[in-house]
Amino acid sequence: MPHLLIIEDEPSLRDLYRRLLVQEGYSTTTVANLTDAKTRLATETFDLIMSDVRLPDGRSVDYLATWYKQNPDRPIVLLTAFGNIPDCAKALKAGAYDYLVKGDDDNRILPTLAAALASAKSATIMPQDVQANTLDQLLILTPNLGLILSQLSKIAPTDLAVLLLGDSGVGKEVLAQAIHHSSKQKGSMVSLNCAALTLELLESELFGHVKGAFSGAVADKKGLVSMAEGGTLFLDELAELPLPLQAKLLRLLEDGSYYRVGDPKPHRASFRLLAATNQSIPDQISKGLFREDLYYRVNDFEVQIPPLRDRPQDLLNLSQLFIDQTSKETKKKVDGLTTYAQALLIGYHWPGNIRQLRKVIRRAVILTEGILIEPQDLPAELHDAGTSTGSTINNWSLEAMEQQQIQRALAHTAGNKQAAADLLGIGIATLYRKLKEA
Repeated sequence: MPHLLIIEDEPSLRDLYRRLLVQEGYSTTTVANLTDAKTRLATETFDLIMSDVRLPDGRSVDYLATWYKQNPDRPIVLLTAFGNIPDCAKALKAGAYDYLVKGDDDNRILPTLAAALASAKSATIMPQDVQANTLDQLLILTPNLGLILSQLSKIAPTDLAVLLLGDSGVGKEVLAQAIHHSSKQKGSMVSLNCAALTLELLESELFGHVKGAFSGAVADKKGLVSMAEGGTLFLDELAELPLPLQAKLLRLLEDGSYYRVGDPKPHRASFRLLAATNQSIPDQISKGLFREDLYYRVNDFEVQIPPLRDRPQDLLNLSQLFIDQTSKETKKKVDGLTTYAQALLIGYHWPGNIRQLRKVIRRAVILTEGILIEPQDLPAELHDAGTSTGSTINNWSLEAMEQQQIQRALAHTAGNKQAAADLLGIGIATLYRKLKEA
Protein backbone atom coordinates (compact mmCIF):
# COMPACT_ATOMS: atom_id res chain seq x y z
CA MET A 1 0.00 0.00 0.00
CA PRO A 2 1.61 3.33 -1.05
CA HIS A 3 2.25 5.74 1.84
CA LEU A 4 1.66 9.41 0.99
CA LEU A 5 2.59 12.58 2.88
CA ILE A 6 0.07 15.43 2.49
CA ILE A 7 1.37 18.92 3.36
CA GLU A 8 -1.52 21.42 3.37
CA ASP A 9 -2.23 24.25 5.81
CA GLU A 10 -5.97 24.58 5.07
CA PRO A 11 -7.75 22.08 7.39
CA SER A 12 -10.72 21.49 5.09
CA LEU A 13 -8.56 20.72 2.06
CA ARG A 14 -6.15 18.61 4.11
CA ASP A 15 -9.04 16.48 5.37
CA LEU A 16 -10.60 16.27 1.89
CA TYR A 17 -7.38 14.95 0.35
CA ARG A 18 -6.91 12.49 3.20
CA ARG A 19 -10.43 11.04 2.86
CA LEU A 20 -10.17 10.82 -0.94
CA LEU A 21 -6.84 8.98 -0.85
CA VAL A 22 -7.78 6.62 1.97
CA GLN A 23 -10.92 5.70 0.02
CA GLU A 24 -8.68 4.81 -2.95
CA GLY A 25 -6.56 2.50 -0.81
CA TYR A 26 -3.62 4.77 0.03
CA SER A 27 -2.03 5.16 3.46
CA THR A 28 -1.68 8.85 4.38
CA THR A 29 0.05 11.12 6.87
CA THR A 30 -1.02 14.76 7.00
CA VAL A 31 0.81 17.84 8.31
CA ALA A 32 -0.04 21.54 8.24
CA ASN A 33 3.37 23.20 7.90
CA LEU A 34 6.89 22.81 6.59
CA THR A 35 8.43 22.29 10.04
CA ASP A 36 6.28 19.23 10.73
CA ALA A 37 6.92 17.97 7.19
CA LYS A 38 10.69 18.10 7.72
CA THR A 39 10.31 16.12 10.94
CA ARG A 40 8.20 13.44 9.23
CA LEU A 41 10.53 13.20 6.24
CA ALA A 42 13.51 12.74 8.55
CA THR A 43 11.90 9.86 10.46
CA GLU A 44 9.53 8.13 8.01
CA THR A 45 9.59 6.81 4.45
CA PHE A 46 6.94 8.01 2.00
CA ASP A 47 6.22 6.82 -1.54
CA LEU A 48 4.96 10.24 -2.65
CA ILE A 49 4.71 13.79 -1.30
CA MET A 50 1.70 15.97 -2.08
CA SER A 51 2.43 19.52 -0.92
CA ASP A 52 1.03 23.02 -1.00
CA VAL A 53 3.53 25.43 -2.55
CA ARG A 54 3.24 28.17 0.06
CA LEU A 55 2.97 27.26 3.72
CA PRO A 56 2.76 29.45 6.85
CA ASP A 57 6.43 28.87 7.72
CA GLY A 58 7.98 28.88 4.25
CA ARG A 59 7.88 27.78 0.64
CA SER A 60 7.85 24.01 0.24
CA VAL A 61 9.28 24.33 -3.28
CA ASP A 62 12.74 25.34 -2.08
CA TYR A 63 13.04 22.64 0.57
CA LEU A 64 11.53 19.84 -1.53
CA ALA A 65 13.80 20.61 -4.49
CA THR A 66 16.80 19.91 -2.25
CA TRP A 67 15.13 16.87 -0.68
CA TYR A 68 14.30 15.43 -4.11
CA LYS A 69 17.95 15.48 -5.19
CA GLN A 70 18.66 13.06 -2.34
CA ASN A 71 15.47 11.03 -2.94
CA PRO A 72 14.87 10.94 -6.72
CA ASP A 73 12.74 7.80 -6.40
CA ARG A 74 10.11 9.64 -4.32
CA PRO A 75 7.85 11.75 -6.60
CA ILE A 76 6.52 15.14 -5.55
CA VAL A 77 3.15 16.53 -6.66
CA LEU A 78 2.51 20.17 -5.80
CA LEU A 79 -0.73 21.93 -4.90
CA THR A 80 -1.21 25.54 -5.94
CA ALA A 81 -3.73 28.32 -6.38
CA PHE A 82 -4.00 29.74 -9.90
CA GLY A 83 -1.71 32.62 -9.02
CA ASN A 84 1.14 30.34 -8.00
CA ILE A 85 1.52 28.34 -11.22
CA PRO A 86 4.90 29.98 -12.04
CA ASP A 87 6.20 28.54 -8.75
CA CYS A 88 5.12 25.09 -9.92
CA ALA A 89 6.78 25.53 -13.29
CA LYS A 90 10.02 26.27 -11.44
CA ALA A 91 9.48 23.24 -9.23
CA LEU A 92 8.91 20.98 -12.24
CA LYS A 93 12.32 21.94 -13.53
CA ALA A 94 13.75 21.06 -10.12
CA GLY A 95 12.28 17.56 -10.22
CA ALA A 96 8.64 17.70 -9.12
CA TYR A 97 6.50 15.22 -11.07
CA ASP A 98 3.46 17.46 -11.67
CA TYR A 99 1.24 20.07 -10.03
CA LEU A 100 -2.46 20.23 -9.19
CA VAL A 101 -4.54 23.40 -9.03
CA LYS A 102 -6.60 23.62 -5.87
CA GLY A 103 -10.17 22.87 -6.83
CA ASP A 104 -9.27 20.05 -9.24
CA ASP A 105 -11.62 17.11 -8.79
CA ASP A 106 -10.56 13.52 -8.20
CA ASN A 107 -10.67 12.80 -11.95
CA ARG A 108 -7.53 14.96 -12.15
CA ILE A 109 -6.01 14.22 -8.74
CA LEU A 110 -6.12 10.41 -8.71
CA PRO A 111 -4.66 9.74 -12.20
CA THR A 112 -1.86 12.23 -11.51
CA LEU A 113 -0.89 10.52 -8.25
CA ALA A 114 -1.16 7.04 -9.80
CA ALA A 115 1.04 8.07 -12.74
CA ALA A 116 3.60 9.63 -10.39
CA LEU A 117 3.82 6.44 -8.33
CA ALA A 118 4.04 4.31 -11.46
CA SER A 119 6.84 6.45 -12.91
CA ALA A 120 8.83 6.11 -9.70
CA LYS A 121 8.50 2.33 -9.74
CA SER A 122 9.43 1.92 -13.37
CA ALA A 123 12.36 4.31 -13.09
CA THR A 124 13.94 2.93 -9.94
CA ILE A 125 13.11 -0.75 -9.67
CA MET A 126 13.05 -1.70 -13.33
CA PRO A 127 16.38 -2.05 -15.12
CA GLN A 128 16.80 0.16 -18.16
CA ASP A 129 16.77 -2.91 -20.38
CA VAL A 130 13.19 -4.17 -20.27
CA GLN A 131 14.42 -7.45 -21.77
CA ALA A 132 16.11 -8.50 -18.50
CA ASN A 133 13.11 -8.59 -16.16
CA THR A 134 12.18 -11.38 -13.80
CA LEU A 135 8.49 -12.04 -13.31
CA ASP A 136 8.54 -10.15 -9.99
CA GLN A 137 10.07 -7.10 -11.67
CA LEU A 138 7.67 -7.37 -14.59
CA LEU A 139 4.72 -7.32 -12.18
CA ILE A 140 5.79 -3.85 -11.03
CA LEU A 141 5.90 -2.60 -14.61
CA THR A 142 2.74 -4.38 -15.83
CA PRO A 143 0.29 -4.74 -12.91
CA ASN A 144 -2.62 -5.38 -15.31
CA LEU A 145 -0.99 -8.76 -16.01
CA GLY A 146 -1.07 -9.59 -12.30
CA LEU A 147 -3.07 -12.82 -12.54
CA ILE A 148 -1.03 -14.11 -15.49
CA LEU A 149 2.28 -13.28 -13.82
CA SER A 150 1.16 -14.87 -10.55
CA GLN A 151 0.40 -18.10 -12.40
CA LEU A 152 3.66 -17.98 -14.34
CA SER A 153 5.67 -17.44 -11.15
CA LYS A 154 4.47 -20.89 -10.09
CA ILE A 155 5.17 -22.41 -13.50
CA ALA A 156 8.61 -20.81 -14.05
CA PRO A 157 10.63 -23.09 -11.70
CA THR A 158 9.28 -26.22 -13.45
CA ASP A 159 10.25 -27.64 -16.85
CA LEU A 160 6.73 -27.27 -18.29
CA ALA A 161 6.48 -25.99 -21.87
CA VAL A 162 4.66 -22.65 -22.03
CA LEU A 163 2.78 -21.36 -25.08
CA LEU A 164 2.28 -17.58 -25.16
CA LEU A 165 -0.62 -16.31 -27.26
CA GLY A 166 -1.45 -12.74 -28.18
CA ASP A 167 -1.42 -10.06 -30.87
CA SER A 168 1.82 -8.94 -32.43
CA GLY A 169 3.71 -6.55 -30.16
CA VAL A 170 1.99 -7.37 -26.83
CA GLY A 171 5.26 -8.47 -25.23
CA LYS A 172 5.39 -12.23 -25.71
CA GLU A 173 9.19 -12.36 -26.03
CA VAL A 174 9.66 -10.10 -23.00
CA LEU A 175 7.40 -12.40 -21.03
CA ALA A 176 9.36 -15.43 -22.25
CA GLN A 177 12.58 -13.81 -21.04
CA ALA A 178 10.98 -13.10 -17.66
CA ILE A 179 9.98 -16.76 -17.35
CA HIS A 180 13.55 -17.80 -18.18
CA HIS A 181 15.11 -15.37 -15.71
CA SER A 182 12.69 -16.57 -13.02
CA SER A 183 13.39 -20.25 -13.68
CA LYS A 184 16.04 -22.63 -12.34
CA GLN A 185 17.65 -22.96 -15.77
CA LYS A 186 21.41 -22.43 -15.60
CA GLY A 187 21.93 -22.14 -19.35
CA SER A 188 21.13 -19.31 -21.74
CA MET A 189 17.88 -18.50 -23.51
CA VAL A 190 18.18 -18.66 -27.30
CA SER A 191 15.45 -17.50 -29.67
CA LEU A 192 14.33 -18.32 -33.20
CA ASN A 193 11.65 -16.61 -35.28
CA CYS A 194 10.02 -19.42 -37.23
CA ALA A 195 8.58 -17.02 -39.82
CA ALA A 196 11.87 -15.36 -40.73
CA LEU A 197 13.68 -18.09 -42.70
CA THR A 198 13.17 -20.69 -45.41
CA LEU A 199 12.71 -24.37 -44.52
CA GLU A 200 16.36 -25.23 -45.22
CA LEU A 201 17.75 -22.30 -43.24
CA LEU A 202 15.34 -22.92 -40.38
CA GLU A 203 16.48 -26.53 -40.07
CA SER A 204 20.13 -25.47 -40.10
CA GLU A 205 19.55 -22.74 -37.51
CA LEU A 206 17.54 -25.01 -35.24
CA PHE A 207 19.51 -28.27 -35.42
CA GLY A 208 22.87 -27.23 -36.92
CA HIS A 209 24.73 -28.80 -39.85
CA VAL A 210 28.02 -30.47 -40.76
CA LYS A 211 30.56 -29.31 -43.31
CA GLY A 212 29.47 -30.12 -46.85
CA ALA A 213 25.82 -30.75 -45.91
CA PHE A 214 24.74 -28.28 -48.60
CA SER A 215 26.19 -25.61 -50.85
CA GLY A 216 27.78 -22.98 -48.63
CA ALA A 217 28.22 -25.26 -45.59
CA VAL A 218 31.97 -24.75 -45.36
CA ALA A 219 32.24 -25.73 -41.69
CA ASP A 220 30.35 -27.54 -38.96
CA LYS A 221 27.77 -25.39 -37.19
CA LYS A 222 26.00 -25.88 -33.88
CA GLY A 223 22.26 -25.32 -33.90
CA LEU A 224 20.18 -23.38 -31.40
CA VAL A 225 19.03 -26.67 -29.86
CA SER A 226 22.64 -27.35 -28.84
CA MET A 227 23.15 -23.76 -27.66
CA ALA A 228 20.04 -24.01 -25.47
CA GLU A 229 21.44 -27.00 -23.54
CA GLY A 230 20.54 -26.58 -19.87
CA GLY A 231 18.66 -23.40 -20.67
CA THR A 232 15.64 -22.25 -22.67
CA LEU A 233 14.72 -22.46 -26.35
CA PHE A 234 12.18 -19.83 -27.37
CA LEU A 235 10.37 -20.37 -30.68
CA ASP A 236 8.55 -17.23 -31.79
CA GLU A 237 5.81 -17.41 -34.45
CA LEU A 238 5.55 -21.15 -33.81
CA ALA A 239 2.49 -21.52 -36.05
CA GLU A 240 4.73 -20.65 -39.03
CA LEU A 241 7.05 -23.64 -38.47
CA PRO A 242 6.98 -25.80 -41.66
CA LEU A 243 5.40 -29.26 -41.30
CA PRO A 244 8.62 -31.19 -42.00
CA LEU A 245 10.33 -29.41 -39.11
CA GLN A 246 7.30 -29.92 -36.87
CA ALA A 247 7.89 -33.68 -37.07
CA LYS A 248 11.57 -33.28 -36.14
CA LEU A 249 10.74 -30.91 -33.28
CA LEU A 250 8.15 -33.38 -31.98
CA ARG A 251 10.74 -36.18 -31.92
CA LEU A 252 13.15 -33.91 -30.05
CA LEU A 253 10.55 -33.05 -27.44
CA GLU A 254 9.51 -36.68 -27.01
CA ASP A 255 12.88 -38.44 -26.70
CA GLY A 256 15.48 -35.66 -26.60
CA SER A 257 17.19 -36.67 -29.85
CA TYR A 258 17.81 -34.80 -33.09
CA TYR A 259 20.02 -34.88 -36.20
CA ARG A 260 22.15 -32.06 -37.55
CA VAL A 261 21.70 -31.47 -41.29
CA GLY A 262 23.94 -33.89 -43.21
CA ASP A 263 24.93 -35.86 -40.10
CA PRO A 264 23.71 -39.48 -39.70
CA LYS A 265 24.75 -39.49 -36.04
CA PRO A 266 21.99 -38.64 -33.53
CA HIS A 267 22.59 -35.99 -30.89
CA ARG A 268 20.81 -35.34 -27.63
CA ALA A 269 19.65 -32.12 -26.01
CA SER A 270 17.90 -31.07 -22.80
CA PHE A 271 16.27 -27.67 -22.51
CA ARG A 272 13.08 -25.88 -21.51
CA LEU A 273 10.77 -24.93 -24.41
CA LEU A 274 8.86 -21.66 -24.58
CA ALA A 275 6.88 -20.74 -27.69
CA ALA A 276 4.68 -17.91 -28.93
CA THR A 277 2.29 -17.15 -31.76
CA ASN A 278 -0.26 -14.54 -32.77
CA GLN A 279 -2.31 -17.13 -34.65
CA SER A 280 -4.88 -19.69 -33.55
CA ILE A 281 -3.10 -23.04 -33.63
CA PRO A 282 -6.40 -25.00 -33.47
CA ASP A 283 -7.38 -23.19 -36.68
CA GLN A 284 -4.02 -24.12 -38.21
CA ILE A 285 -4.62 -27.75 -37.18
CA SER A 286 -8.04 -27.77 -38.87
CA LYS A 287 -6.38 -26.50 -42.07
CA GLY A 288 -3.74 -29.22 -41.94
CA LEU A 289 -0.95 -26.71 -41.31
CA PHE A 290 0.01 -27.73 -37.78
CA ARG A 291 0.39 -31.12 -36.13
CA GLU A 292 -2.09 -31.75 -33.34
CA ASP A 293 0.33 -34.00 -31.44
CA LEU A 294 2.96 -31.24 -31.46
CA TYR A 295 0.40 -28.74 -30.22
CA TYR A 296 -0.17 -30.79 -27.08
CA ARG A 297 3.59 -31.12 -26.53
CA VAL A 298 4.29 -27.37 -26.66
CA ASN A 299 1.48 -26.13 -24.42
CA ASP A 300 1.71 -27.73 -21.02
CA PHE A 301 0.60 -24.26 -19.92
CA GLU A 302 -1.09 -21.77 -22.27
CA VAL A 303 -1.21 -18.02 -21.67
CA GLN A 304 -3.36 -15.48 -23.51
CA ILE A 305 -1.81 -12.00 -23.23
CA PRO A 306 -4.38 -9.19 -23.56
CA PRO A 307 -3.70 -6.30 -25.96
CA LEU A 308 -2.24 -3.06 -24.64
CA ARG A 309 -5.52 -1.16 -25.14
CA ASP A 310 -7.03 -3.28 -22.34
CA ARG A 311 -4.14 -2.57 -19.94
CA PRO A 312 -4.28 1.15 -19.04
CA GLN A 313 -1.90 1.07 -16.08
CA ASP A 314 0.62 -1.03 -18.01
CA LEU A 315 0.41 1.50 -20.82
CA LEU A 316 1.32 4.40 -18.54
CA ASN A 317 4.11 2.47 -16.82
CA LEU A 318 5.64 1.38 -20.13
CA SER A 319 5.34 4.93 -21.45
CA GLN A 320 7.36 6.20 -18.50
CA LEU A 321 9.97 3.49 -19.02
CA PHE A 322 10.35 4.43 -22.69
CA ILE A 323 10.53 8.14 -21.76
CA ASP A 324 13.35 7.40 -19.32
CA GLN A 325 15.21 5.27 -21.85
CA THR A 326 14.89 7.79 -24.67
CA SER A 327 15.80 10.71 -22.39
CA LYS A 328 18.99 8.92 -21.43
CA GLU A 329 19.82 8.05 -25.05
CA THR A 330 19.19 11.57 -26.33
CA LYS A 331 20.60 13.33 -23.23
CA LYS A 332 17.37 15.31 -23.08
CA LYS A 333 15.52 15.93 -19.80
CA VAL A 334 11.94 14.74 -20.22
CA ASP A 335 10.29 13.59 -16.99
CA GLY A 336 6.91 12.28 -18.08
CA LEU A 337 3.51 13.08 -19.59
CA THR A 338 0.95 15.70 -18.75
CA THR A 339 -2.39 14.36 -17.56
CA TYR A 340 -4.03 15.20 -20.87
CA ALA A 341 -1.31 13.44 -22.84
CA GLN A 342 -1.91 10.40 -20.64
CA ALA A 343 -5.61 10.57 -21.46
CA LEU A 344 -4.83 10.52 -25.19
CA LEU A 345 -2.64 7.44 -24.76
CA ILE A 346 -5.33 5.62 -22.77
CA GLY A 347 -8.03 6.51 -25.30
CA TYR A 348 -6.14 5.08 -28.29
CA HIS A 349 -6.61 1.46 -29.48
CA TRP A 350 -2.89 0.66 -30.12
CA PRO A 351 -3.06 -1.84 -32.98
CA GLY A 352 0.73 -2.20 -32.83
CA ASN A 353 0.70 -2.65 -29.05
CA ILE A 354 3.99 -2.12 -27.16
CA ARG A 355 6.10 -1.77 -30.32
CA GLN A 356 3.91 1.07 -31.50
CA LEU A 357 3.88 2.71 -28.06
CA ARG A 358 7.68 2.69 -27.92
CA LYS A 359 7.83 4.41 -31.32
CA VAL A 360 5.25 7.04 -30.33
CA ILE A 361 7.01 7.84 -27.05
CA ARG A 362 10.46 8.06 -28.65
CA ARG A 363 9.06 10.50 -31.22
CA ALA A 364 7.37 12.59 -28.51
CA VAL A 365 10.50 12.81 -26.35
CA ILE A 366 12.47 14.08 -29.34
CA LEU A 367 9.80 16.62 -30.37
CA THR A 368 8.76 18.05 -27.02
CA GLU A 369 10.19 21.41 -26.00
CA GLY A 370 9.35 21.00 -22.31
CA ILE A 371 10.12 18.54 -19.55
CA LEU A 372 6.67 16.95 -19.89
CA ILE A 373 5.18 15.50 -23.08
CA GLU A 374 2.14 17.53 -24.15
CA PRO A 375 -0.77 16.46 -26.41
CA GLN A 376 0.74 18.40 -29.33
CA ASP A 377 3.84 16.18 -29.11
CA LEU A 378 1.77 13.08 -29.92
CA PRO A 379 0.87 11.95 -33.47
CA ALA A 380 -2.40 12.85 -35.17
CA GLU A 381 -3.91 9.37 -34.96
CA LEU A 382 -4.08 9.62 -31.17
CA HIS A 383 -6.01 12.89 -31.41
CA ASP A 384 -8.32 11.44 -34.07
CA ALA A 385 -9.16 8.50 -31.80
CA GLY A 386 -10.45 10.88 -29.16
CA THR A 387 -12.99 12.44 -31.55
CA SER A 388 -14.21 9.35 -33.41
CA THR A 389 -16.06 7.47 -30.69
CA GLY A 390 -19.34 9.25 -31.22
CA SER A 391 -19.77 9.82 -27.49
CA THR A 392 -21.65 12.89 -26.31
CA ILE A 393 -19.16 13.23 -23.46
CA ASN A 394 -16.11 15.39 -24.03
CA ASN A 395 -13.61 12.73 -25.05
CA TRP A 396 -10.72 14.82 -23.77
CA SER A 397 -12.03 14.48 -20.23
CA LEU A 398 -10.46 11.98 -17.87
CA GLU A 399 -13.97 10.88 -16.89
CA ALA A 400 -14.71 9.78 -20.46
CA MET A 401 -11.40 7.96 -20.80
CA GLU A 402 -11.86 6.26 -17.44
CA GLN A 403 -15.36 5.02 -18.27
CA GLN A 404 -14.14 3.81 -21.66
CA GLN A 405 -11.41 1.75 -19.99
CA ILE A 406 -13.87 0.36 -17.43
CA GLN A 407 -16.17 -0.83 -20.19
CA ARG A 408 -13.24 -2.38 -22.06
CA ALA A 409 -12.16 -4.21 -18.93
CA LEU A 410 -15.68 -5.52 -18.32
CA ALA A 411 -15.93 -6.68 -21.92
CA HIS A 412 -12.54 -8.38 -21.70
CA THR A 413 -13.54 -10.23 -18.51
CA ALA A 414 -17.03 -11.13 -19.80
CA GLY A 415 -18.66 -8.94 -17.14
CA ASN A 416 -16.69 -10.32 -14.18
CA LYS A 417 -16.37 -7.21 -12.00
CA GLN A 418 -13.68 -8.58 -9.68
CA ALA A 419 -11.54 -9.63 -12.64
CA ALA A 420 -12.17 -6.24 -14.28
CA ALA A 421 -11.11 -4.44 -11.10
CA ASP A 422 -7.91 -6.51 -10.98
CA LEU A 423 -7.22 -5.71 -14.64
CA LEU A 424 -7.71 -1.99 -13.98
CA GLY A 425 -5.58 -2.08 -10.84
CA ILE A 426 -8.36 -0.79 -8.54
CA GLY A 427 -10.42 -2.22 -5.70
CA ILE A 428 -13.82 -3.80 -6.33
CA ALA A 429 -15.52 -1.11 -4.19
CA THR A 430 -13.91 1.60 -6.31
CA LEU A 431 -15.16 -0.08 -9.48
CA TYR A 432 -18.73 -0.22 -8.17
CA ARG A 433 -18.55 3.45 -7.18
CA LYS A 434 -17.27 4.49 -10.59
CA LEU A 435 -19.96 2.46 -12.35
CA LYS A 436 -22.59 4.14 -10.18
CA GLU A 437 -21.18 7.57 -11.08
CA ALA A 438 -21.30 6.87 -14.83
